[in-house]
Amino acid sequence: MRIVIYTHEFFPFAGGIATYNYELACGLCECGHQVVIVAPEKGEVDTTGFPFEIEWVQANNFKSLVFHVFQRLRSLQKTFKPDVYLASEHYAQIVTSVFRFFVNVPCIPIIHGSEIIRQTDRRNLFKRFLAWEMNCFYRKAHPVICISHYTRSLFLDAFKVPS
Repeated sequence: MRIVIYTHEFFPFAGGIATYNYELACGLCECGHQVVIVAPEKGEVDTTGFPFEIEWVQANNFKSLVFHVFQRLRSLQKTFKPDVYLASEHYAQIVTSVFRFFVNVPCIPIIHGSEIIRQTDRRNLFKRFLAWEMNCFYRKAHPVICISHYTRSLFLDAFKVPS
């Protein structure tokens, strides 16, 4: 299976989501899958020995990043022909919720927990629209991956999706 993992949290960050994405990609490769990670370039990373490919995206700001990520994902759709897209992290899920309209490939969000807090904030019109769009994305995604049972319970409480 050919898998694209799109995330904004990857090395050189040393946080939990970045580590999760690295370990997920390594585990999928060990199972015989081909994996490409799409992530913003945020510094020097020694990728020798990584069993997967990394597509770094350079950008000066978030709008530019979204544009370049769309281009990279479309390019991968033509050349790599992925069987599935995994969106790991809040901003990646926002972009993927729109990108899914342009491809006929499953786009699966991976819920870490921070998405629940960010996407239930409805203080202004844009955040309300974003929460509505993400709720639609989560309802149509099959499946949704939650990293723990606790995160799953928070997710099901916050979003009205079938369990």
